[in-house]
Amino acid sequence: MLTQNWFRMIKQVRNYLDPPFITPEVRSFRLTEDHEIPVLECYEYLYAGAYNYINEISMNRSLDADNKKLTVDSLKRLRNKIKEDDLNLRWALLLHDITKQRNVDEAKFGPHAHTSAEVVKYLAFLNNEDGISLDIVEWLVRYHDVLGNLLTGEQRPEELWKALAINNWDGLKDKAEGKLGLLQIMTFCDMWGTLGGRFLTDEKLNFLLGVKKEILNYDPFVKYRIHRWTGNEDLIPNKERNDAVLEGINETTMRVFSQKVGRIAQGFYLFVALVAKKGTDALTNLLDKIAEYCEKELDASLEVVNLQFDRYRRNSKLEQVLDRYASDDINFSWDGDSNTLYVF
Repeated sequence: MLTQNWFRMIKQVRNYLDPPFITPEVRSFRLTEDHEIPVLECYEYLYAGAYNYINEISMNRSLDADNKKLTVDSLKRLRNKIKEDDLNLRWALLLHDITKQRNVDEAKFGPHAHTSAEVVKYLAFLNNEDGISLDIVEWLVRYHDVLGNLLTGEQRPEELWKALAINNWDGLKDKAEGKLGLLQIMTFCDMWGTLGGRFLTDEKLNFLLGVKKEILNYDPFVKYRIHRWTGNEDLIPNKERNDAVLEGINETTMRVFSQKVGRIAQGFYLFVALVAKKGTDALTNLLDKIAEYCEKELDASLEVVNLQFDRYRRNSKLEQVLDRYASDDINFSWDGDSNTLYVF
């Protein structure tokens, strides 16, 4: 049950909204019961130290409760990222998805994390409230997907470094470490509020808490990505599949997916399903084809290539999608404005 403070905050937002991409759904800003409300509830439970309650709800909602228990120790470590109720975090959690699924054209205005952050810029009244920094709220909203995408190998660490204004993991201290702590809590609440937290595990929570250590164990970065993509949706690894893909991909693919491929939209669940249903050769061949296209057809000076998979556009069943990506009939379309390679 949300406190009245949340509804007071929502009322303030409605009175100030006027970005160029506004839609009636954004302006009315009614919280979704299947995601936004649980996200806010999660923060309340976490801040109050209601760790057993968080666990109880997670397991009741889970499809496989035995494997979804979050340890109290991990939850305490997360809670200790903040010493007191953080108003910046509250506002960021409230606004993180304000443009998502509210008829804002992502093709025209950009992904929801970006447009939601742009909305925050219009809430100038936040600068007049004690304990709130409009810049920090906007930053948290803009980068709220980065840790989750690192978790699945769909972004590179450089994206996190850029967000934290550091050059590498060595810069992760003091102010940057404090901002990362807020982002870790935000990501956890976002995951707990997604599909009832049914895919949230202690392994994922510990990744959020130790993101630097987790990724540094793999060099080059493609090894981390393959480690994730050959496991299952709960990130439980499969060494046999992992080794098969690493042995199968060529040197070009190793280099491209370590150094050039940045953000991968709709990639993780596609790759996991492809390996599980079609075998490791299917993933190996797909990655090799993408890397070959990047090397031969794209400008060599490009530092980052983002990937977008055509998983949902045609209302295809999963088996049809997997058949397409496991075949030799893979097509590409390049969008130079966003440095995005569409794979379909």
